[in-house]
Amino acid sequence: MLRGNVKQLDAEVVRLGRVVHDIGVANGSDAIHIVLQVTGVDDEVIMTAFTFFATAGAIASANTKPVYVDINPVTFNKEILQKENVYVWHSRGNYKGE
Repeated sequence: MLRGNVKQLDAEVVRLGRVVHDIGVANGSDAIHIVLQVTGVDDEVIMTAFTFFATAGAIASANTKPVYVDINPVTFNKEILQKENVYVWHSRGNYKGE
C-alpha cells in the first residue's frame, strides 16, 4: 500500500544514519523482539517495571525472561548499582553487585 513511501523512508534512514541497512518495524514491541532474536539473547533481560506492559510482553515472546530492577525516582533510570539493591545478573552482562 505505501511501498514507494516506505522505500523512500528506508533510503533516508540509511543515508542519515550512515549505515548499510535498516529494518523498519511497526512498533517498539516488534523492535525489541527482533533485536533479542538477532542478538541471540535467550536467558534474561534486565528492565525497569516503570514501563509499558508490552515491553515485558515482547521480551517474553522472544522466550526470554524479564528481570525487573528499581528506578531512580529523579532520573527514571535503572538503579542497579545502588548499594541497598544488590543484583546478580545471569544475563550476558555478568555483573555481580557488591
